[in-house]
Amino acid sequence: MSSIPLEHCLSIDEQICSTKARHYMRQYLPKKPHKWGFKFFVLCGVSGFAYNLELYSGQENDKINKLDNEPDLGESSNVVVRLCRVVPKNMNHRIYFDNYYTAIP
Repeated sequence: MSSIPLEHCLSIDEQICSTKARHYMRQYLPKKPHKWGFKFFVLCGVSGFAYNLELYSGQENDKINKLDNEPDLGESSNVVVRLCRVVPKNMNHRIYFDNYYTAIP
């Protein structure tokens, strides 16, 4: 657990760290201002402070990354579940995300 208290309203989104390096994990996102770079999934507060992040590697849904008590909701929704592990239970935090992370389950 971090010693920095979380804000009441949190947001989850993807972010690109631009680079010109040649690496197999570099992504191309055409709708971002910097189109080439490393893709991160980030849990941020309203102030923009990043509380938790995960580098996209394409292996996020391996069994080794999933805890026993967590549901399997699909690739993108599992990102939300993993990033929210740092959010304390029963504290009424609000978590916002766009439709990329939603699934019927």
